[in-house]
Amino acid sequence: MSVSAPTIQASLNNHELGSRYARRLKLESQACQHEVELTPEQVAWIETANPLFSRAACGEQSAR
Repeated sequence: MSVSAPTIQASLNNHELGSRYARRLKLESQACQHEVELTPEQVAWIETANPLFSRAACGEQSAR
């Protein structure tokens, strides 16, 4: 089975996930709510836009 790129984009748009920014925010939110466990690649992707994600994810204080 194959699905065209416009079909995938339309589906993402229907779920308000049409932009990479929206998808990153949703992934970060799900990680903070412990709904998903992030892979190292996903953490790296989030950290490119939010360098504090690892140390202060979800409002947690970093260990001192």
